[in-house]
Amino acid sequence: MKKLFIRSPYFIVINETAQIGSKLELYLWNKGTTEPTTPTYTLSKRNASATQTQNIYNVSNYAKDFIKPIASQVFFTGITEEDNDNWCYLKAKQYKETAPNSYSLISTETYVCLNGYTTYEQGSNVSNSANQILLHALEKGVAKFYYNREIASTYPFVNLFVGADITPQTVTILYKDFLGNTISTTNITTDANDYVYRIPITTNAVAFDDGGTMTINSTDLGVLGKLKSYPICEHKYDTAIVTYMNRYGGWRHITFFKANTQSIEVTSTDYSLLPSSVFYNTSKGQKQTYNNNGKHSIKYNTGWVDEVYFNYIQDMLLSEVVMLNSRPVLLKTKSLQKKTHLIDRMINYELEFEYANSILNNVI
Repeated sequence: MKKLFIRSPYFIVINETAQIGSKLELYLWNKGTTEPTTPTYTLSKRNASATQTQNIYNVSNYAKDFIKPIASQVFFTGITEEDNDNWCYLKAKQYKETAPNSYSLISTETYVCLNGYTTYEQGSNVSNSANQILLHALEKGVAKFYYNREIASTYPFVNLFVGADITPQTVTILYKDFLGNTISTTNITTDANDYVYRIPITTNAVAFDDGGTMTINSTDLGVLGKLKSYPICEHKYDTAIVTYMNRYGGWRHITFFKANTQSIEVTSTDYSLLPSSVFYNTSKGQKQTYNNNGKHSIKYNTGWVDEVYFNYIQDMLLSEVVMLNSRPVLLKTKSLQKKTHLIDRMINYELEFEYANSILNNVI
C-alpha cells in the first residue's frame, strides 16, 4: 500500500482509450472508524478536447481534511500506538466516461495518508511503498536527541509506521548503552492491520544516565534507523520541549536548554468620547481604550548542538503544528541562518514563539 505525504500534491491521472471524461470517487476514514460505503467526495471531469484526454485530480487536500494532528500531552516510557487522527486512509475508485453519464470502473486503490510533505528536488507524485517506515529524518542513518536528565522520568519518542502484513514480520527495537551493552529488546510482530507506534528514544534504565542508542531493525527491510540519546544536566535554566510534526508526518521533540526571554504584546482600540455636557468632568478622559487583549511570546535557545540540528529546526519552521511544553504556539521566527562548526565553532539557535491564544479569554 502506498504512503502519501499529503502536504504536497498527489495526482491521480485518468487517461483511457475512448473516454470522453472521467470520475473519481474518494473514500476517507481514520483507523478505528468504519470505512464509508458511499463516497466521501465524488469528482468528475470531461476531456478538454479530442486530443487532450488526460484528466488529472489532486487528492491531497481532501485527505488533509481527515487528519487533525494534536501533539501528545505526555511522553511515554513504553511502546504505544499513536492517535489515529494523525493519519488516515484514502480509497480511490477510478472510472472512465464513455458516453454522457455512463461510467465504467477502471481500478480501485487504497492509500495511507500521512501529514508530511515532499521537497521540490524529489519531484512530483512521490510516495513510499515500504511496509515499515521510520517517520523521522536521519542524517547518515542516525538521528540525535538531547534531553534534560534532571526532569526525565519519561522520554521523547519517534513514530514508526508498521503496515499490514499477511506473512508476519518482526521489527526489533534494540536499546544499548554507549559501551555496546544491550539494555533491553522489544519485538513488534506485524499482522493484518496498520499501526503508527510511539517508540521512546531511550529507557529509564540506569545505564542510560550517560546516554545510548536505539536501533530499529526489520526482518523485512533491515535497519530502519538508529537514534542516539544524550542526557544533559541543566541546573540553571528552565528547559522547554518543543514538539512538532515533521516532514514525514511523525512527531519530533527538541529540548531547548538555555536562556529564555518572555515578552507581551498588547493590542487595543482608542476612541474619542463625547462629554455628557459642555461643563465636563475633568476626572473623565477625552479618550477611552476598548478591546484590550494581548499575546505572550518567548525566545528560547537550544544550547550547543550539532550541525544536523538545522535540518530538524527547518522541519519545525515548516510545520503546521508546533507545541511548546504541551501548549500550542506559532513560530515568530521566519528565517534562520544555517550554522556550521567550521565557521561558527559552537552552534546555538535562538527561536521566538508566540502562544497561539490571546491572554484575555475571548473565545465565543
